Amino acid sequence: MGCQLCVAGKNMIAVEALARLSADHDVVCLPNPEDQGVDGWQPSLRRAALQSGIPIVNEGEAAAKPELCFLSLEYSRIIRPDAFATDKLFNLHFSLLPKYRGCNTAVWPILHGEEEHGVTLHCIDAGVDTGPIIDQRAFPLGSMTAFGAYMECQRLGVELVLEWIPRLIGGDFQALAQGEGTSFARGSLDWALKEIDLSETREQVLRRLRAFTFPAYQLPTLRGKEITQWGTRPFHGATMVEAADGPLFLKLRQPDAS
Repeated sequence: MGCQLCVAGKNMIAVEALARLSADHDVVCLPNPEDQGVDGWQPSLRRAALQSGIPIVNEGEAAAKPELCFLSLEYSRIIRPDAFATDKLFNLHFSLLPKYRGCNTAVWPILHGEEEHGVTLHCIDAGVDTGPIIDQRAFPLGSMTAFGAYMECQRLGVELVLEWIPRLIGGDFQALAQGEGTSFARGSLDWALKEIDLSETREQVLRRLRAFTFPAYQLPTLRGKEITQWGTRPFHGATMVEAADGPLFLKLRQPDAS
């Protein structure tokens, strides 16, 4: 029997990979536990599998398969390699490891003033995002928001997985151990930082604006009002505010009259 693929995870990256890989491979699907089979701002992996007739397995069933290549594409549970009968366990992480292991990986690089971001394909070990690195893809952050960075990570992640899948199945790859890096747990980000502090410099404020702009979940705020657009020059509908070293122009969402 050949090696079966298991696509585990959520959102466009997992849905797109499932569709592309199922055309040429024996594939099963492991949606995140919270996936109820309904599309939201991102497509449901469970719904995509059901519509395509691709078998859905639970984690225990996947772990029991010795001839399996396991792909974590935004899978929400920590994988314990010693619980799996296969050693072909891989994760696609949304950062340039060893930087930014853990959570909120579209936010931290922007807050820290990074010039580039990217994705990393790596082996899964007993740690969290600490396994040996197989390959990476980087892109310039420029003026991207967290939302834009996340969407670009999904796009590049699909490309990277599709490029490497034949070698992952065949074991034809080399992986390099990670060096010292940075890790951020789920509760390490203070979401109160989305409230803009005008005592900061314009550069610092702009970083915050970009880092907390993810419309599916939150927008940055000023005095509790959501900021929907910003710039360093005037534009229609903008309000001028003074940062520590000069003006910025913000468009504030007015409260719902209802």
